[in-house]
Amino acid sequence: MHVLIKTIIGRKITIMASKKMITLRIKDHQRELIREKAIEINKLLIKKGREPLKDSELMHIILDKGIPMVQASEDGEVNLIDLKR
Repeated sequence: MHVLIKTIIGRKITIMASKKMITLRIKDHQRELIREKAIEINKLLIKKGREPLKDSELMHIILDKGIPMVQASEDGEVNLIDLKR
């Protein structure tokens, strides 16, 4: 399923998945972490002469690249794995 982040408003992220809109609630500190990461990345992109990303575009990239890296351990703990190994 292809997931597209539509908007980030306050503490909610609206996501379009297969033409169906769903809302994901995020905590204030998570929203701030997204914003801080977007600023960090956008500074680098601008130095390289590229267009900056919107917060929602960054979330789209994080979901597309991050979801394949999530796994559950035998004891049920959710972890991110390193796919480059």
